[in-house]
Amino acid sequence: MGSAVLAGVLGLGATLAATSVAGAQSSGGTTVTTPQIAPATARVPTTVQPMAAPTPNIIPMPNSGHPPRDAGERGGAWQEGLFFVMCGAVLGIGGLIWRDSRKKRRKQGRLPAKSTRSPADPVA
Repeated sequence: MGSAVLAGVLGLGATLAATSVAGAQSSGGTTVTTPQIAPATARVPTTVQPMAAPTPNIIPMPNSGHPPRDAGERGGAWQEGLFFVMCGAVLGIGGLIWRDSRKKRRKQGRLPAKSTRSPADPVA
């Protein structure tokens, strides 16, 4: 079903592209003229227009702010600390999921049992 929809969309796109290119070509050998440009001696207005007041920017320009003065401000220590706490939480959740899946696979017999040999024992 998905491949049929994809083929239909690609076919429709190819058809539209072909018709737009064919419609842009001139037929019957007619020439297309470009509009004429005004001569260089055209009169230029000499009155000075008053400048409009600058509009305020909603998004500040890069490097236009100030460094954080308080730990709770944007870019402060609390915000950076929260970032690392969230990263640690995501890694911890991933570790718990990995450990639980290993336990379940070991119970099902899809993983070998844990070795009871200690690293100090000699290999027989």
